Amino acid sequence: MACSFLFLLGLTASSHAGTVDLEWDAVDDERVDHYEVSYGMTSGDYSTSIVVNGTSVSLGGLKSGFTYYIAARACNESKTVCSDYSNEIATHIPYSIPTSIVYTNNADSSDSASSVTTYGASSSLTSGYVASSEADRSSPAVLPTLPLETGELEIDSDWQWVQIQGFFVDPVVVVKGLGGYESDPAVVRIKDVSPDGFSVRVQEWDYLDDVHGVESVTYLVMERGRHQLPSGEWIEAGSVDTKATNAFQYHAFSSVFSDTPVVFASVVTVNEYDTVNARLRNIDTRGFFVGMREQESSQQTHVTERIDYIAWEPSEGVVDGLKYAVGRTESAVTHMGYTLPFSAAFERAPLFIADMQTTAGSDAASLRWTGLEPEGVDIWVQEEQSRDAEMRHNNAESIGYFVAEAQY
Repeated sequence: MACSFLFLLGLTASSHAGTVDLEWDAVDDERVDHYEVSYGMTSGDYSTSIVVNGTSVSLGGLKSGFTYYIAARACNESKTVCSDYSNEIATHIPYSIPTSIVYTNNADSSDSASSVTTYGASSSLTSGYVASSEADRSSPAVLPTLPLETGELEIDSDWQWVQIQGFFVDPVVVVKGLGGYESDPAVVRIKDVSPDGFSVRVQEWDYLDDVHGVESVTYLVMERGRHQLPSGEWIEAGSVDTKATNAFQYHAFSSVFSDTPVVFASVVTVNEYDTVNARLRNIDTRGFFVGMREQESSQQTHVTERIDYIAWEPSEGVVDGLKYAVGRTESAVTHMGYTLPFSAAFERAPLFIADMQTTAGSDAASLRWTGLEPEGVDIWVQEEQSRDAEMRHNNAESIGYFVAEAQY
């Protein structure tokens, strides 16, 4: 007997789980006793099956941010005779956040990043952005379909607390690519990541005085796991615990990407005070190598730290009102500087995150930028001078970038 096709009637999602409502035509065969609906997170490989006596069912308890593959077949009472599976449906469970969030205006507070908390009233998140006449490129973008929040920060060498505006259960945080307004070599450090927020500051290399002026950075917060864009590209947010210093540790993605993703990685703990930066190399569709680097004069031994990463397949488009582009340069960026043109057209200077995708030079270094405009930005690799005075980074690096702008 042949099973008719499944028809997807609707899709709903709660804050913590999703539900798919399914309905199909009855199979006109007297041997049919019941239907078997099977589903899982891999096409053609169904980890769960349920028996249904009618021609409809609601599948509940599905994980937000994941894609499920579903098919059905008809069986006799003893299940000795079953039809072939129907056509397979792939359905993405959208991420849901509360429909209303209250923002507290604490822009004058010394322990909070003022560029984020600039609101003093309740705001409804109807299109994925804060409904506020004061909203600008520094306002956090909270996306209801994609579990992601992004915004601009103004930080210095003092720890600042950043309140996460959206609803997250297990957030992954990346802040990478430091503005270059002050010339002292430095990196971005993060700690205390929780569903409520995180702390962030500029940390100079240890041979300096660790007093640094205000710099601009962009942050990305994403729910841990694997997520698919409406256009089909995949994003993975995760963490690596490592003590590899001046060395690398391999990390495999939870699933293979179809295209080599751009990876952004940040050290998000301070288990040891010494300045350290996360470096990447050999990124491919299956995984990447990641490690830490202390200043050149260091013995290059460091305790275990957590490194958060977001791996995003190259793409551009608009998601929930967020116009974005993710891509990478050729191996062309050195200490001499490089003008990175943006492939997408922005109306104003966009949010900007960048990370080195390679480790072409052995010296400790970080990525800096200046001159952020709607058309592009100037970036360079900055070494430090703990061991010698030279700061030439002659081995060109490939740079991955994320740029985004709210579409009001």
